[in-house]
Amino acid sequence: MKKARIIPFLLSIILLTGCWDNVELANTGFVISIAVDKYEKEQKEIKDSDSQSDASQEKEESNLEDRENKPEKEKDEEEKEDEDEEEKDHNEEDEKDEEKSTGKPRFTLTMEMPSDEIMINGASSKGEKIIKSVSASTTGRAMEMVNAYSSKEAYYGHTKIIIMGEALLKDKDLFSEAMDSLEQNREISQKVIILSSRGKGSEILTAEVTEETMAGFFMSDFYKKNNESIAYRQSLSSLVMDMENNNAFIIPEIEVTSDSLKTGGAAVMKDKELIAWLSDKELEAYLFVKAMGAGAVIETEYEGIFVPIETEKTKSKISFKDEGNLICTVDISVNANTGEYKFIGIDMKDNEVREEIERKTEEKIKKDIEDFIIKLNKEYKADVLEFTDKLKKKDYDLYLKYSDDWEKTFEHMEAHINVDLNLKESGTAK
Repeated sequence: MKKARIIPFLLSIILLTGCWDNVELANTGFVISIAVDKYEKEQKEIKDSDSQSDASQEKEESNLEDRENKPEKEKDEEEKEDEDEEEKDHNEEDEKDEEKSTGKPRFTLTMEMPSDEIMINGASSKGEKIIKSVSASTTGRAMEMVNAYSSKEAYYGHTKIIIMGEALLKDKDLFSEAMDSLEQNREISQKVIILSSRGKGSEILTAEVTEETMAGFFMSDFYKKNNESIAYRQSLSSLVMDMENNNAFIIPEIEVTSDSLKTGGAAVMKDKELIAWLSDKELEAYLFVKAMGAGAVIETEYEGIFVPIETEKTKSKISFKDEGNLICTVDISVNANTGEYKFIGIDMKDNEVREEIERKTEEKIKKDIEDFIIKLNKEYKADVLEFTDKLKKKDYDLYLKYSDDWEKTFEHMEAHINVDLNLKESGTAK
């Protein structure tokens, strides 16, 4: 009897419950990738502006000839006009603020979303992806506006990657504003991967590649692989931390090859703007110093044969001393294997052969790191390896001595690199 009374009560509770915070799949556009670019006018407008510029130059040359033949009073009046023009140039920052306040486009955001076919059959299916592009005065406004161009509401909870275009990275103010907006956006995960692109970020998302349907899924799967290839991962939260604590940092690069997407190299950022690009080899040197070199494959030449050395684990220890100028010593240890038992004419079980290959590989890693640090010191003048932070933690007195003019200190700092490679015998258990 009691059970009969309880059952209707329980059923009524079930009917009252609901999924008030659920995401309706049929009405939702899942944004997997976002490309953030600096807004650029249409090519036609650029051409018109160039033509006007050429005409203005001809007019200026003509006016210069007339000025030489005019009385002093007229010259003074024209000089005053020139001063007014100079004052106009000084108001560029005010114009930027005006563009923001009047809603003129400053950013272009390109969104990559899966089609219904991809949603049903998975990321590996060959369904057409959906691309939406919106230009607005702020990134937040662009993300809101994308709903006006789609029958589905954009959802950013599953966004995998955000790609920054080259022009945006070169504009300190726009890059800083975009990062601030993304960091404060509660719809986007702080773990989202940040990438850089030579050219427009949108070109990565719109590229036709045969191997991967969507860039976001490709990069997400790529970073999940273990020891398949060397790579540097920069999340939104770690990039924000780098911007707050370091004057210089890097953002990994993504590019389109003939038939696929590829990551390798990185953008070098200093004072929150792009100053250079790292090559694949330079990024590899960076990762060895940061003790993240596991997965690198180094081809070492021995008697005319290139032996692939696969790194499994790397360690790095950094120390400093003062000898009239700052000396930095980087000790790197590497565990590696050859991946095969025997090469043509090379017996990898011969101790002398193995020791010689180890020595050659150590020298190769050492030289690549030395060349990379010299480029950082002399050419880029960018401490992306965070030596100043290491110095502060390891020897605070030495840090106080050199930190006042760290850029000059860093430029003249000597780096001594030591590499100890342990090559496992082929076929032995890891």
